[in-house]
Amino acid sequence: MIVLIVSLLYRNESCNNVFLRQIQHLGFSSLDIYVIHGIVFAMSNICFLRLFLDSQYYSVLGEITIGLIITLPIAYISMWIGKMLRENRLLQKLIFNK
Repeated sequence: MIVLIVSLLYRNESCNNVFLRQIQHLGFSSLDIYVIHGIVFAMSNICFLRLFLDSQYYSVLGEITIGLIITLPIAYISMWIGKMLRENRLLQKLIFNK
């Protein structure tokens, strides 16, 4: 399955696809997401997640949906904060060591 996904993404690399551009943008900003996502996740109050985790019902589709609802906004917020931090040279040197 993973090989199929990678081969499809590699084959469609030259296409002008919105989904592939978003995946590429996430890949280019992965350092920002890695460094900042913990702070953003700690600052957010995700009380509905506890209700979902404490329930007796397990659904793979439900977990994927909840995972995407949580991870995508945190990733994009982390990228936005990272972009703001990179504008300041001192913070860029301290946080990202560049």
